[in-house]
Amino acid sequence: MLEDAARYNALQDQQQVELEQFKMSAQELLDEFNRETNERKRKHQEDIDVQQSQIKALKEQIEIKMRDNEETMKQIKQDAEDEIRQIVQKNEHSLTQVKDMGLRSKADLQITKNKLADVQSEIETLNR
Repeated sequence: MLEDAARYNALQDQQQVELEQFKMSAQELLDEFNRETNERKRKHQEDIDVQQSQIKALKEQIEIKMRDNEETMKQIKQDAEDEIRQIVQKNEHSLTQVKDMGLRSKADLQITKNKLADVQSEIETLNR
């Protein structure tokens, strides 16, 4: 019986050692899992931060481009309005010149008709 008691105590001691080894292994495994999980979380957060900063930069670039495009559109509209105004002024000036030339031509024609009438009347006077 003594042998059985000794064997029982040896098995209990062995069980206690194995339990301690199991607990240490389990703790090491848990620690490794936590380290890897934390590392992955950290990397993931870094990726998120990088992407958010890229998104912010892209949004700023979009805003800048929109302001530039808006300014360009204003300038194009202003240039178009200025060109239209210039064309209208040139057209009015040309129209005025054409009207003046028309009046001069009428006046020249009338003068020529009057001279012709005077010459005809002189010819008739001379013929009589």
